[in-house]
Amino acid sequence: MVRRAPKRRARRRKGNLDPSKGSGPLILPTEKACRHLEPPRFRAYPARWGSHAAVVVWVFILSFSMVGQSSALTRAIGEPFRGRLEGGVPFPTDLGGYRLRCPENACATPELIGGVLDAIEKVRTQFPDTVNVLIGDISRPGGGWLRGHRSHQNGRDIDIGMYAKGNRPLDRLTPMNAYNLDVAKTWALVDALLQTGRVEYIFVDRKIQRLLHRYALDHGWDEAYLDRLFYNVGRAYKDGIIRHARRHRDHLHVRFYAPWSTLAGKIRHLDPDRAALIELAQNAFLPKTVHYYVDGSEPGLKALARSFGVRLDDLLRWNNLTATSPLTPGMQLVYYRRAFELEPVHIASTLQPRSVLEQKPLQLASIDHRRLVEPPPTSSRAMRAKLYRVRPGDSLWSIAKRHGLSLKELCRLNRLDSRKPLRPGQRLTVGYEIEGLAGAPSTTHTVAPGENLWGISRKYGVPLKALCRANGLSTRSILRPGQKLSVPAFTSR
Repeated sequence: MVRRAPKRRARRRKGNLDPSKGSGPLILPTEKACRHLEPPRFRAYPARWGSHAAVVVWVFILSFSMVGQSSALTRAIGEPFRGRLEGGVPFPTDLGGYRLRCPENACATPELIGGVLDAIEKVRTQFPDTVNVLIGDISRPGGGWLRGHRSHQNGRDIDIGMYAKGNRPLDRLTPMNAYNLDVAKTWALVDALLQTGRVEYIFVDRKIQRLLHRYALDHGWDEAYLDRLFYNVGRAYKDGIIRHARRHRDHLHVRFYAPWSTLAGKIRHLDPDRAALIELAQNAFLPKTVHYYVDGSEPGLKALARSFGVRLDDLLRWNNLTATSPLTPGMQLVYYRRAFELEPVHIASTLQPRSVLEQKPLQLASIDHRRLVEPPPTSSRAMRAKLYRVRPGDSLWSIAKRHGLSLKELCRLNRLDSRKPLRPGQRLTVGYEIEGLAGAPSTTHTVAPGENLWGISRKYGVPLKALCRANGLSTRSILRPGQKLSVPAFTSR
């Protein structure tokens, strides 16, 4: 009897469903379509369902609880180059001045959203007819690795395109040079970003840095101030915010400080009171939706947009209207308020988000480079407000620039809304000065390490502008230890 050898069953090699292992179907996401990797498909085995049922139910409950916990707060976990984002806020698509290239990769922290919207709006105020700037990638909804980037992992990084000459709109991030870059608008954007006080770094090619540095220097910006901003141009200050990065000739890579989101990411279990405070502080950076019901007494859409403090074209776009659309009683209009106030952040002062930051932001990024508005000193000397009479054609922005103020400072001095128009003849306060005698004796002060012009002026109760004028300095001048300053003495009338 001949025994037959047992048949060997062909062993089928299971394909690897993990694209990172190198086998199996792999779909590469294209930048234009913003497609993501397709999740692997799992086969259900009836014989094994009972053994895995408990695990599946447990995973479902765990994921549901995590979503409920992170839905209110935004948590920036880890580092921009090794981290993730929980509860990320999608970048708004309805506001004007910009266009999102890929909304699927546009989730961010509230601090970033508020800073970028504020900066873009300042550019639109300075250049009313400017085209929309292109916004590239920020972060994926859950953060983590993003194709084509080393960072952009926890909602603190954003790619912003630059403005082209001739007010030409761009449909993609375009490499810039001296022939096609609108340096004035791009520098206005950089300056507005820095004035938010929340920028950690701006990465851009050194050739673009040279163009921006030369433009700012030629238009009256202090060289010492610029040296402290640029790392690769000028004196190469070691803590410079604007730094060179390869393949960054077509966009600005801006990294923001996000203190509240970082704090929420470091403290996993927050009590309800502190969680509510952090949520309040985060919401202060986001635009607010306002509903308005027409009562029939409004003169028209243009006047209504002016009273709302928004642009007419924005109001029309938000409500799918035209300039000739009639206003009927009971009609509902939607608009967005973009007032990023600091009061809600001050309410949450019981928490100290700065303690969780790696380093303290550069002080220059949180003040206006042109002038510090000095409030009345805490002395009994007579103060006099400097007034300016509004002339036809004036705007808040032009008046602020003319007197060395920021728009926010001018509005704060006069308790104004930056969106409301001015009327000719209106009086505005543009600063304060102390009444004194010209022949009063002066005092000599020796600069100690760590002192600045603002602190010295407060110490002697002298306006900052008067101290600078007496020593031939500007408000942006950097003092050196041992330097002698002449402090003018003022006497009250």
